[in-house]
Parts: sequence; structure tokens; C-alpha cells
Amino acid sequence: MSKFAIREAKLPSGEGLPLLVMGHRLGLPVPLALRYILVRCRPSGKKANTIRQKLGALSLGLQFFETRHIELTERAATRQFLDIDELAALSERCRQRDDDQGVVTPSYAATRYATCIDYVRWFSEGIIRRITAVRRRENANNALHRFIKRAKLSSPSSNNHHSNIPGERLGFTPAQRDLFRACIKPGAIGNPFGAKVQLRNYAMLLLALELGPRPGEVLGLKVRDIDFSQNPAALMIHRRHDDPDDKRRVRPETKTNGRLLQLAPWLRDVLYDWIASRRLFFGAKKHPYVFINYRGDPITDRGYRRIIETLRRH
Repeated sequence: MSKFAIREAKLPSGEGLPLLVMGHRLGLPVPLALRYILVRCRPSGKKANTIRQKLGALSLGLQFFETRHIELTERAATRQFLDIDELAALSERCRQRDDDQGVVTPSYAATRYATCIDYVRWFSEGIIRRITAVRRRENANNALHRFIKRAKLSSPSSNNHHSNIPGERLGFTPAQRDLFRACIKPGAIGNPFGAKVQLRNYAMLLLALELGPRPGEVLGLKVRDIDFSQNPAALMIHRRHDDPDDKRRVRPETKTNGRLLQLAPWLRDVLYDWIASRRLFFGAKKHPYVFINYRGDPITDRGYRRIIETLRRH
């Protein structure tokens, strides 16, 4: 079980800042983790979800160092840092899921590892800056640079090996598209979802299939973003970081610029039918988001992924 948790603090500006805390989510922030995020991530404009991912990686790294009795202060002072065996063990730990039941994706493993190494670098630079003798400080910096190069050799590969050809772009064949459409149609015999949410899933999944928005863009879509009055109808993707309307713990984010997307007549009709029936869900009037769960609350990232996983298994 992790000895750390992640919670979010609300700043006076309304911005949400994720924090790594000790033990329970109501615990006190880990001082060095907070300083790392404020110095390394926030000035470069990293968004809350990205910072939360880095804190998860940092939690893994801090527990790894503690388990192996690695004192970073001592290692930096003696220019030892991490040896080859420790780097290999850290790389392997970054591949494992938090519950040790399988492995994470290659890209996520590489991100975890890079965050842990960057933390060691940042921490060590602070120790080395306090060395007063110029020659000793130069030697320590050179040793740190050699360590960084050595660490890169042990990094988990971020390549996706699921494609037959490296870099190959995959997508549905025409037959798969037809099967996908038939399976998610409300009332279809093969539809794996409950009757109450079939229309919602139909509208949401067709929108994702036809227009290609990111999951965060789908989950952040508001009713007023869709203009049914013009012909053709249009949908506007907005960037709304730290939106005061959004009460979800993990907020969906739009990583690309805002853009206007036109709706085919049949997709317009599906979205219109869903929005018209949305008011039947308890709690839906309390917020402006298009896609909601059975309680009427905005769908979370976890809920969206569960819908995709259900369809994939089916």
C-alpha cells in the first residue's frame, strides 16, 4: 500500500494545484515534492492532470528510494547517485502497476522513470550548488551529467510494440466501422450497455468516432458549445483549464487549441435527441456538461474509460 496520496489544493485564483501528501488524502504535503512541482512543473505551464501524473511517478520513486535505503543527500554529496543495478531495478518498478497486477503501457513506464530521474537530478543540483570549492563543484556537476547519460540507457522503452510496423497508424476497417455503429445503436441486440444509457453512449461514441476529439474534449463539452440553430450545426471545442463549473477531482483537459467542428445532419440529430432526454436524469440541471452518468453528474475520466473497456471486451 502506498504511504502517499494525491489531493488538490485550491489557490486564490481558482487554479487547482495537485499535492503529494503523507498517508491519507487529508495528510500534510511532502515538502520536497511540493517544491519540485513549484520549481520544475508549474513555471513551464504544466496542467493539473500532467502534474498529478508526475506526482504519481514521484510517489513511486520516493517509496523505491526508501525501500532500498537510498539517501539522496548522501548520494549527491559523495557523487554516487544511483548505480547500474539500482537504475535497472527502478526501471523495472516503473513498468509495474501500483497493485503489482500486470504492467503499465510503455509510454507511461518511460514517463514514470523520466520523472524519477529528473527528481534525482533536481535534488542533487541543490546539494551540489552548496559546495563552495569551485573545483569540487565542477567535478560534482560532471559526475551528475555522466549519471544522467547512464540513466537514459536503463530507461523503459516508450515504443508501442502493438503495431506490426513501427510508427504505423491504425484505425477501423470499413467492416469494423459498420460493426461498431451497429453494436452501439440503442435497442440493438448486441448493445452491451443498459437501456438507460444507450442513447448517451450512442451520441458520445459516435461523436468520438466521427470528429476525433480527445477524451478530455468530449468530457468537457457543454450544452452551449453546440449550436443547432445554424446549418450545418456546429460544435465548438474550448480550452477551459480550472473551469469553476467543473467539480470533478480529475478534470478533463483540452490539450490542443479551440476549434469549430461541423456536424453531419444525422450526428446533429443524435446529439439533439440525447440533450433533449438529458433533463430526465436527476441532478443534470445543476451543471452545463453534455455527457452525464446515471446520477446526472458529469462523467469522469474513469467512467469514460469503463465505457470503452466494456465495448472492447464485448
